[in-house]
Amino acid sequence: MRQARRTHTPWPLSVLSERWRTCLGLEPNITVLFATLLVVGMGEDLLRATYRYPGGWITDRCGQRLALTLFAALAMVGYGVYLLSPSWMWILIGVVFVRAWGSLTLPAVFTTITDNLPQGGRAIGFGLQSILKRLPAVLAPPLGGVLIVDFGMAGGMRLGFGITIVVRGGWSRRTHLWEVSRPRRTLCA
Repeated sequence: MRQARRTHTPWPLSVLSERWRTCLGLEPNITVLFATLLVVGMGEDLLRATYRYPGGWITDRCGQRLALTLFAALAMVGYGVYLLSPSWMWILIGVVFVRAWGSLTLPAVFTTITDNLPQGGRAIGFGLQSILKRLPAVLAPPLGGVLIVDFGMAGGMRLGFGITIVVRGGWSRRTHLWEVSRPRRTLCA
């Protein structure tokens, strides 16, 4: 009798696959999909952790204004990749740039808050920063849904990314013109 050939699954995926399959009674392809999502999620956390150190180093060397402007430009490159991507694989390249914004800017934003607010007002400053950082994540999905319904999937996505680039560019310009209390540096020293 011929035995069915068993395909080799990488170790973490096979352990998760076996546990999920027996626990939940899932089909193998659904189990591999869940394991892939888990690995991608861990990769995003690794990106966040990796970006924080260079963000602090650049902020210390170049100052908050230049660092925030540079990081905003980096995120706009990612949104541009989203906007011009011919296939879904380009989206993965854009994610590396877009996700850089949150992690790279954290040291610059915290330094700005610490330098410009008195010690008694820093907690409210950090809380306000946290709210303002998450506000686009609350407003964007419903607005994106309206764009997709009105202009179709591809048209709505492209229009949404175009709007994001314009808004991010305007905010970056405002941030660059914003005066902070530290001495102005023209070049990274």
